[in-house]
Amino acid sequence: MMIAVSGFNGAGVTSTTQEVARRLGLKPIIYTLRDMAKEKGLSMDEMNALKEKEFPKWDYILDKKNIESAVDGTIFGSDIAIWLLHADLRVWVHASLDTRARRTAERDGLEYKVALAKVRERDRSFAHHYKRLYNIDWKKFYDIADIVINNERVGLDKVADIIVNATKNLPLAENKKVERKVDNIRRIIMSARE
Repeated sequence: MMIAVSGFNGAGVTSTTQEVARRLGLKPIIYTLRDMAKEKGLSMDEMNALKEKEFPKWDYILDKKNIESAVDGTIFGSDIAIWLLHADLRVWVHASLDTRARRTAERDGLEYKVALAKVRERDRSFAHHYKRLYNIDWKKFYDIADIVINNERVGLDKVADIIVNATKNLPLAENKKVERKVDNIRRIIMSARE
């Protein structure tokens, strides 16, 4: 079994991925640009500058590494996991802008207004970036997700319960349109030169 979990910044992708992995005995895959920067001994500002300067090289390297790591027995959590994998289950965790800003403020020790501006900018930036990179309309997650869970109404335990219960009904019927979209994105990534 392979599960893909995505969501906007601050929606709970990492927590959800880790909890579902624990419950199902799957290996969690959460490899981000921050991890890549750390491996290279770069700050996030330096990594982002390098990424922009050499666009789209580092995006392809990151996404290729994630695709190659996500195999049977894994759960992959990232902003665009549901677009990258031929997963058995694609989950979008959702929360309002206000909730995500409050979570970001608490997590990063920021004032709410600063966190709100940060989350808004990341949403705008990611939407533009993924459109430019893979022609993904990041805000139309409902076109590709098998289930969408608004996790501001329920806690992490309930979110994990929903996902674990959904895995009991696998396999789902194949969605050829989604699979073609995933194939196209994977072709772009795998054919890119490093």
